[in-house]
Amino acid sequence: MKPLSTRLAAYEVFFPLAALGSITSIALTVAALDGRWMPPAGLSLFDWHAHEMLFGHFPTAFAGVMLTALPRWTRRPSMPPAMVVTLAFLFLAARFAYLVAPNPVWLWLSPLALAALTAYAGFRIVSAGDRRDYGLLALLAALTTADALFLVTLPSGDASLALRLALASAVLIAMVMGGRIAPALTRHLAAQRGRPEAPPTSRRIEWLVFVASVPALAAWVVTPSETATAVDLVAAAVLNAVRLASWRGRSTLDRPPFLALHLGYAFLPLGFAIMAVAILRDDVALVDIAAHAWGAGTLGLMCAAIMTSVVRRYSGKALTVSRLADAIVGLLLLAAGLRLAAGALALPAGLLLAAAAAWIAAYGALLALVARDRRLPGPAEGDDAEIDNRGKELVGPEGLEPPTKPL
Repeated sequence: MKPLSTRLAAYEVFFPLAALGSITSIALTVAALDGRWMPPAGLSLFDWHAHEMLFGHFPTAFAGVMLTALPRWTRRPSMPPAMVVTLAFLFLAARFAYLVAPNPVWLWLSPLALAALTAYAGFRIVSAGDRRDYGLLALLAALTTADALFLVTLPSGDASLALRLALASAVLIAMVMGGRIAPALTRHLAAQRGRPEAPPTSRRIEWLVFVASVPALAAWVVTPSETATAVDLVAAAVLNAVRLASWRGRSTLDRPPFLALHLGYAFLPLGFAIMAVAILRDDVALVDIAAHAWGAGTLGLMCAAIMTSVVRRYSGKALTVSRLADAIVGLLLLAAGLRLAAGALALPAGLLLAAAAAWIAAYGALLALVARDRRLPGPAEGDDAEIDNRGKELVGPEGLEPPTKPL
């Protein structure tokens, strides 16, 4: 019989939690627009919706990816099943607190859950000397800080600083993970097809992308209406577009789950550009569109694409065609497009409802994918390398080189 540690992967717990939480959040947002439901603890609908997507859905999905990838990042054993369940319960309790909390003090379960994830990941990364992932750890800590800041500033009626910090942190996490995963999977797909691989993005471009993007997002967090901030955002938009072009995403046009990584990243420079225009024109509607380009477009599509990639990889089907996986990313692309169109047309109820329906259908399909594509049997000796049932090595979800050690 397999050891318990090979029978419970973090993604098998956190991905369904992320999907269920997202479905619930979007459904309740629609209900609140019709006056059929009100957020608890005196929260406005805007603050509640933004909080649950930035501090609920995104971190839960990222936790599943990060905890699944940590053994390869750190060359250490997987998270013990008891800890997976405990941390998942804490995340679940935080989401319930934002649904039914009779006392606002229970809302602090949300930053506590993020702090627990940050502490565990930090211990693993630092103790392994995994310097490459110190940046991700810092961004996760920033997201945790933003969640606490949200609760501190909420009584004043203006939690916008906390929400900007959270969105900026999440966007930077997407930039890091996208830069690892999208080009790696694209090259792997090309190699399997016997086509020439796209050369890696030059280090100079990679360096310039982050040198421009980090200050631009920091300026947007602190001074979101300054002309200088708009200039910084334009520079970040251009460099991120150049980075994306270097990945040659056109080679994935016939494989939607791979293409979604590129399309999700494409919403990132689009968001930078729209936010710059919004600042120069002092246009609140454009701010909403830019924020949802990052939120629904970049985070929505890339989260779904990465989660789908992880599920398919661990079921031994990483490069096989899946209509269900295609449907997931197609529905999320539709949801993002509809939400941006709604912002451009003064938020008509019909478009908002259509975007919500597409989003809910996508995450319903993700639940079905996780249930259908079960993991391959785990290694008997606790080796975290994975290989598919045809003997072909698979690319890891973290975008590293394929494992070379057979089971």
